Amino acid sequence: MKTPPLRRRGQPGKSNDESGDTETKVVENQQNDDFRFGSQKQWNKNDWVIVTILFFCNLYLKLWRIEVPQSVVWDESHFTKFLTWYVTGHYFVDIHPPLAKLAHALVLYLSPYEGPNEYNVRWWTDKGFVGTSDWKLIYENDYGAPYVYIRTTNAFMGSFLVAITYATARAMGCRKYSAVFCAWLILCENLITLQSRVILTDVFLYFFNMATYGASFMSIRKNQTLNEEIFWSILTGILLGCSLSVKFTALGTFGMVGFSQIMALVSLCFVKTKRYANSTPTWSQLLKKAIVKGGTIVGLTILVCCIFWTIHINLLPYSGQGTGFMEQDYQLTLVPKLSPEQLNVPEDACPNHLNALSDCGYGGITQAQCEAKGCCYDPTSPRNWCYHRGKIEFPKMSLPRKIKSVIKSSHKNNQGESMLVHPDMSQWWEWPTMNMRFVNFGSYSGNCRIVAAGNPFVWWSVFGTLITSFTLCSFFFIKKRMNSSQRNKPTNETEDVKEIKNDWYWITRYMSLWFGYSINLFPYILIPRSKFGYHYIPALEVGCLLIALCVEKIFSIVKSYNSTTLMRVFQICLLMFAILIGVSHWYWSVWTYGFPITTAEHESRKWVKKWQ
Repeated sequence: MKTPPLRRRGQPGKSNDESGDTETKVVENQQNDDFRFGSQKQWNKNDWVIVTILFFCNLYLKLWRIEVPQSVVWDESHFTKFLTWYVTGHYFVDIHPPLAKLAHALVLYLSPYEGPNEYNVRWWTDKGFVGTSDWKLIYENDYGAPYVYIRTTNAFMGSFLVAITYATARAMGCRKYSAVFCAWLILCENLITLQSRVILTDVFLYFFNMATYGASFMSIRKNQTLNEEIFWSILTGILLGCSLSVKFTALGTFGMVGFSQIMALVSLCFVKTKRYANSTPTWSQLLKKAIVKGGTIVGLTILVCCIFWTIHINLLPYSGQGTGFMEQDYQLTLVPKLSPEQLNVPEDACPNHLNALSDCGYGGITQAQCEAKGCCYDPTSPRNWCYHRGKIEFPKMSLPRKIKSVIKSSHKNNQGESMLVHPDMSQWWEWPTMNMRFVNFGSYSGNCRIVAAGNPFVWWSVFGTLITSFTLCSFFFIKKRMNSSQRNKPTNETEDVKEIKNDWYWITRYMSLWFGYSINLFPYILIPRSKFGYHYIPALEVGCLLIALCVEKIFSIVKSYNSTTLMRVFQICLLMFAILIGVSHWYWSVWTYGFPITTAEHESRKWVKKWQ
């Protein structure tokens, strides 16, 4: 018996008996499956169950062997110094904003760690940079091994990232299984797992970026109340401020949020909503909405950034490693950290370390020359300072000027010549195909190596989905527009209007994600400093959301044929691909967790020549 051909819903060929109730059910199903731009199915208890399972499964993987190695991994040597300086109050300059470091410092402060009290720290000597030695102690058991607490903080942030990825996919309009698949891609990404297990700040950026996308998508849903839109817009501004307070590269997130908000405003030209009396808004209403909503998001972003910079400045009142990077007026606001004995010296005493920054002489001045000027000569200081007697009142800087000075010095430090070349650096065009050098995070006893390598099947899937989705969407959209222009238009254009709306909703989703991917990748063309593979992760996050959207679209197409066999084939293929992602995560996890394996086993995992 010949099998009848598959027909999509709404195609001719159904008998009269199938009309009536059947057609009504089809219409209801189409309405229930309508995941247009900004719409969302009701969040229910099943979503909470899924989020909880994802969080704890991921947390277990992140915490497993997190104490290994009990030594510095990659840039932990920098960030652990910063954390101890927050505790001691010594001023420092980093190339990144302070939020993640503040969170780590809070954990260090609450941990059993008690570092030594260091006064009159000699930051620069004839032998180069010295600074404090506190950071070395956080790896020692005698001080409570607080490095485990700080790494655990990152493990929690990495677990929250997987959970918020699911929520963001749902906010974008995806069904549960599409959102789970998207979260699975993030969970099985080896480089994200590694960043969640060491004392680095990147995982904070990944989390806040994804949370910002979710809040932004929630703020542009259709037919939501004014209070809901205000709430999600405020949350978008706060989360965006947190992203920019972790790394300046979050400007890409700022661009994606702005683009998606503009697309949502443009879509209002095609959609009739209850808020505008079942009509489309006027140009003046759109302009007012853009100014109010945009001003809210941007204003809160700036406010949040300023709050964290203010906390950073107030926690570092003493002269330290970063003093020399600041302008002269700012340097004068930083005083030496003195012991109680030094603080009890009378103001007119000589030497008086409180006046150590008020230079009265010049390089190479002798004691007789200094005293002839009526100043105090200090032979105990590293450079034989000659400074004023008595209490010195230094000019104060306003808080806005301090924030501006700190940001300027951070950016200047980021552009230093020492940052331009690194043996493990790679270029931005190598990242999408993962044809790049990997960063060696360290080698340890027992032939253990920690390598910053991602999951190649996740990276290749994102790149393939990006190219395929852009090509197919462009082809079908142009083809549909050509067919629409060739056929005779009916007198009632309701169907044409519905078709334009449906196309626009899908295209705006893809456009937002394509733009988000591009804005997180292509600005690295302009960055002269050395770049590494983990700088690609923000773009990869957006790519994973794009995969979820494509899975959602394929599911809708398969479901429209109303074929159980076809649906099962699609589900089996998706499951097999998810298993492949999980297996590849396990295969390359020897570099993520630092398992002891032979040299031959290391070499067998270098599938690409550049994977050195």
